[in-house]
Amino acid sequence: PLFGGTVRKPKQAEMFYVPQRPYLPMGTLRDQIIYPDSHQQAIAKGFDDEKLQELMRRVHLEYLITREPLGFDTIREWTETLSGGEKQRVAMARLFYHRPMFANLDECTSAVSIDVEGEMYEYATKELGITLFTISHRPSLFKYHDYLLRFDGEGNCSFMRQGDGNDPFAFAAGANLDDSLKDQDLNDSSLNDDNASNSDSEEKSEVMFYFDSKDQS
Repeated sequence: PLFGGTVRKPKQAEMFYVPQRPYLPMGTLRDQIIYPDSHQQAIAKGFDDEKLQELMRRVHLEYLITREPLGFDTIREWTETLSGGEKQRVAMARLFYHRPMFANLDECTSAVSIDVEGEMYEYATKELGITLFTISHRPSLFKYHDYLLRFDGEGNCSFMRQGDGNDPFAFAAGANLDDSLKDQDLNDSSLNDDNASNSDSEEKSEVMFYFDSKDQS
């Protein structure tokens, strides 16, 4: 094998999944952010409406609070009320609220502008310390990840470490994942379990799975 070590599965509470089309339950605007928690659970976690408003500001949705007649207490069928981009930003606010250790982001900002998308990724990684696994067709997200697994839609893929001087789009036709891994430094401490640690100071890495736009599967 190319690598040896131990695979550890995080606890369910440490993982969070954000899909391209998030689930928005029938309920208040507040419920959309704290789902599946109740209002009482959010308060117990220290999230009053002022802190929830800060999360909405982080995703550029603070205007929804003043737009709706009862603010956070407004009840609507939110899947019908919000635009695609607004729904995705609500889902990101939900991610910030739960603040998991790991997050799987599956095309979850495809309807969000690149500048707002960048602000949310910066906040998630640098301020909240969430480790991201992103699936996307957007090259603009490369810079927020440490490792890139790219699929070209023709049966080829490439795995590389960001910042090593490689062009994410420069790899030979016919290359496969095994060939790409062989090109990596097998002594890289970030990939070697011998150097793994469970301490809070352990360096984390973001991983992006990139699909060329011609491959929509």
